[in-house]
Amino acid sequence: MNPARLVPIVIAIAILALGAFLMFGGKDASPLDRGPVPLGTEHASTTDEQAGNAQRTDVADASIDRSTVRAPSDGRELDPGIRAALSGFRGRTVTPEGKPLPNVRVELYRFAADSVISAGASPTLTEARYEPDVDAGETKSDGAGEFQLDGVWPRAFYLLRAGRGSDAVVLRVVEHIPGPGEIVDLGDIVMEPSGILTGTVVDDDGRPVAGALVRAADIPGALLSMAPVEQFDPTGGLMIKPGGQRILVAECPPWVEQRFEQLPIPATRTGEDGSFRLTGVVPGQNVVVVTARARLPFIKQQVKVAAAEERDIGTARLREGETLYGHVVDQTGEPVEGAEILAAPVGAIPVYFARFTEPTTADGVFELSGFPNQNVIVAARRSNRDPWIISEPQPIMRDIEVQLPSSFVITVTLTSEAGLPIEKPKFDLLPGELGEGAVEMAMWGASQPVDLTERVERTEDGKWRINDVPTGEFALLAQCEGHALTAKNLDVEGSMDVELSLSAARAFDVRVVDATGEPVSSATIYVEARGDRPRIPEMPIQAGTTDEAGELRVDRVFASEARLTAAHPAYGNVHAQISLPVEGPVVLQMAQPGILEGVLSEAGRPPKPGKWTL
Repeated sequence: MNPARLVPIVIAIAILALGAFLMFGGKDASPLDRGPVPLGTEHASTTDEQAGNAQRTDVADASIDRSTVRAPSDGRELDPGIRAALSGFRGRTVTPEGKPLPNVRVELYRFAADSVISAGASPTLTEARYEPDVDAGETKSDGAGEFQLDGVWPRAFYLLRAGRGSDAVVLRVVEHIPGPGEIVDLGDIVMEPSGILTGTVVDDDGRPVAGALVRAADIPGALLSMAPVEQFDPTGGLMIKPGGQRILVAECPPWVEQRFEQLPIPATRTGEDGSFRLTGVVPGQNVVVVTARARLPFIKQQVKVAAAEERDIGTARLREGETLYGHVVDQTGEPVEGAEILAAPVGAIPVYFARFTEPTTADGVFELSGFPNQNVIVAARRSNRDPWIISEPQPIMRDIEVQLPSSFVITVTLTSEAGLPIEKPKFDLLPGELGEGAVEMAMWGASQPVDLTERVERTEDGKWRINDVPTGEFALLAQCEGHALTAKNLDVEGSMDVELSLSAARAFDVRVVDATGEPVSSATIYVEARGDRPRIPEMPIQAGTTDEAGELRVDRVFASEARLTAAHPAYGNVHAQISLPVEGPVVLQMAQPGILEGVLSEAGRPPKPGKWTL
């Protein structure tokens, strides 16, 4: 697998706990990944009935607590066509005896391409980063146990959670995917009582550990031995070694910690006395995991709990484990103060869960407890504006030294193939290589570009000098007005001269129309680079939305070919494959919605409800 595609998947797996949000990384989750469609052919996936069914489905009583329609993040008012196509869910929370259960917290999560492909994210890194937005709505059931969530974007996979923080928690995959304007009636949500686990967390000396994270999951304990996800720190990062290649360092972006706390896994934290009460535990055999900074995880397998049972699992002892010691020096052997350190134990799978230590002292020293007795990898950098320098795997018992390399100068000569003036070029210097995840990791916020704020200067002979660049592999990106983005891999082992030829910008217009040729406004346009490498990035980006005339100027294609997708909640998706440059506007026509009806049978009999998804 191409590491550029591996990185987002690995990040999603670690962040979202054994695949809770795995659909982010897979192709099946993206509207951009159906088979290629020649220019002028279209796909649509709605029906006439669905297109106007906001009136078709009865709306529940006005007293029901509802969520509100979320406006775009940039403050724009929702387009009327978008607003009319938004869908919703309603239902009723009840006890196992069928009695209404009021004041139950109900949350809805939505998983689709636009949940993760953020507007404005760009490989030039001067704009927004990818940040998942899966929150579709939240409300509480009323006195009759009824609830309704409005303003939900249709066509996605949905996960409903009810009762978070209570003794009865329901996590349900929504089987019915709503069409435009449709309000799906989920019926009764039976709040079956879950299990409750209590206990106390102490350290090696028996003292209570406050703030320890306690989690439980109904999974085979053997999974943790294969992939020790209990070691994952949402404030740390990952060290990834795809296919035996060099190690990639992926830092956790700021949003990871918030999403980690929202995972659909029962979790709580210990009080000042080390005690905990964990609710929402799935009845059955559970694995209980307790973690705290600078401590080895505590894992207890086969913890059996029944519905409505409150079980005391006793004392969980968090041991100190081995302590990592090391120091950071510069190329002359002098200690480096304030260096940032990420350290990870080396496991069986090529994804290692890393934690930050405190910055190095005046003597360049760092340390951190809570490691198993095995090899570790240490990454160090002077600050967050510098690239990581990675050590070889070493035994935890060693005093590990990381030497920061010498710095060099990259002199860049820019030429314009079209003879256009080159003024105020923008440079980005990314750790890694093009096609190996450098651009994609930076767009996810998992890798920091080298801060060039005070490193770039113009020379007297019209060149550009990038100062203070350490040894290593980098991707250099350059762009200026009227030109397309240009990139080149650099293997910096000393000062070097680089020549970059800038081609003319490959901007073009996209026009989206409906089946009658009328413009479709507020359609979201996605662009995926295709053709010869380098393709920047090797993942889709959101180019923007069409205006009232159904048009959008696209200027973010950095490849010889591209696959375009127009998406609109009322029409579905339409795709086109184009070669660049292109003459005139690219017209994407949404097909007239249709309807598909049929009967599914299994061995000649109706299947069990909810077994199959169409």
